[in-house]
Amino acid sequence: MLNKTEENQIVIGDNSHQIQAEIINIYQGISEQRAREICLEIAKKAIEENTAGALEIANKRLDEFKSILIPDIEKIEKNFNSFSDPAFQILLKKAQLTAACTERSYDYKILAELLAHRIENKSSIKKKASITKVVEILDQIDDDALCGLTTYYSVKKFVPTGSSMNDCLSKLNYLFGEIMYMDLPVGYNWIDHLELLGMIRTFPYNEINKLPYCLRENFGGYICTGIRKSSENYRKVLEIIDFNNIPQDILVDNEFCNDYTRLNIVNKFSIDGRYNKNQRKALHDIWSMYEQNSRLQKNIEEKFNEQFSSYQKLSELKHWWNNISPYFILTSAGDVLAHVNAKRCYNKLPIFDR
Repeated sequence: MLNKTEENQIVIGDNSHQIQAEIINIYQGISEQRAREICLEIAKKAIEENTAGALEIANKRLDEFKSILIPDIEKIEKNFNSFSDPAFQILLKKAQLTAACTERSYDYKILAELLAHRIENKSSIKKKASITKVVEILDQIDDDALCGLTTYYSVKKFVPTGSSMNDCLSKLNYLFGEIMYMDLPVGYNWIDHLELLGMIRTFPYNEINKLPYCLRENFGGYICTGIRKSSENYRKVLEIIDFNNIPQDILVDNEFCNDYTRLNIVNKFSIDGRYNKNQRKALHDIWSMYEQNSRLQKNIEEKFNEQFSSYQKLSELKHWWNNISPYFILTSAGDVLAHVNAKRCYNKLPIFDR
């Protein structure tokens, strides 16, 4: 918890950095050169109490951090005006302290992403608080716990698009090949470690839904019965598609259920990102016409499970996920860290927007 004790001093909780926030007077329209100078000025204040030997190591780490930070900031802010913001300078100093302390080179990229995210969300106090929390404790998170946190978050967060179920699963398999960059943690210690750092909250009396069944919602467009081709509903569906000028290829054979057809979408929510208002309503109407058959649905889910497990990385993911205990959720800070680290592993992911 942060407590303001004096005008320019912030006192931070135990085992955290305590800093004096000297405000640098600068002008609007900051150049890249001036931004680099500000980084250097703040860095000197951040590490000035280190011994000579420690200064050499710290300066080397801070130079590497700066070489990543400036290009990342320039992508979103050509004139570097955030460097004239006292609040940003304080966060920059904290980031430099963490960069000087960490032995992991990829932490510099995470810190740079966090500062860029801070600039893009400067009006949101909640997001700024989460970003500050992650900046302060990043160097304290163990490698495998960070990988586990990122993987856990990614299971529910990311749903690839594709022309077919196998296309989607193939893309998902590749994604987790990038995100699972080391052996995933087992046991309870890594969960306790993340909770101690405020990245997760555990619920000992709850259980995690098993993979791949916890993906029913994300992959509901594939794990479904659809509409029997010989039924009256099928004729109605063709009429709805024709009346609303929806492309005929929106209907595809259900690969898990003979003589059934389904919408060629990954899940129900993806309807809202396509087509016009009338077409979206029509597609939701078609979805509501899917046959409700529990025996058939169970058979489809079993076949999806087999298909999911046929991919190497997804099979490894399933084994790891289904042995996690206890159930936990990510805090807002944990969400930020997991997303930024996932984006570091696979830069085609969208920016964090929660």
